[in-house]
Amino acid sequence: MIIFELSSGSESTKFCSTFLEENDPWRNENFHLDTIRNIHELPIKYQAENKYRPDDYPICENAPLVSYKFLEVIKKLTQNLQFFPSEIYLKKVKLFDGYHTLLFTKHYPAIDWDNSICVKSQSGKARSIDKLVLSKSKLNEIPEYEKIFLMEEEPGTILVTEEGKNAIEEAKIKGVMFNELEVV
Repeated sequence: MIIFELSSGSESTKFCSTFLEENDPWRNENFHLDTIRNIHELPIKYQAENKYRPDDYPICENAPLVSYKFLEVIKKLTQNLQFFPSEIYLKKVKLFDGYHTLLFTKHYPAIDWDNSICVKSQSGKARSIDKLVLSKSKLNEIPEYEKIFLMEEEPGTILVTEEGKNAIEEAKIKGVMFNELEVV
């Protein structure tokens, strides 16, 4: 079984990085959990640090933010997903729409605590991860239809199966990086 960590990134030195402003009520929501406490005004309004056109998976400090093109691929890779319309602004001027903030509604245990190098919190979450190793037996418990999912122990980490990675690459999604993880 081959599993990858999915992250946003660009080979270009000119990339769009986004964030939610301090006073934005969406900033208080944790998109790495499996539920949102309050639905605030939509669309979600992200601020850009510059005017560069964002990739399909722009760097975002608050939540997984994806283009409509990437969303359509992801919807084929998981059944546990909610998404919220989002826009990108620069100094109060809307630059880009057609983006969506993701919320994975189910997380799966995946970490091999014996072989990973990290701190396990009292709540069972992984902190300060130096080396992430996944458990084959835990991964085998994840339904086959889940090709992209969040780890229960570190819900900020998006994991993708080899089949999911291939679908993302075939769709020519820009701004994604894959890091193959060890599975024991």
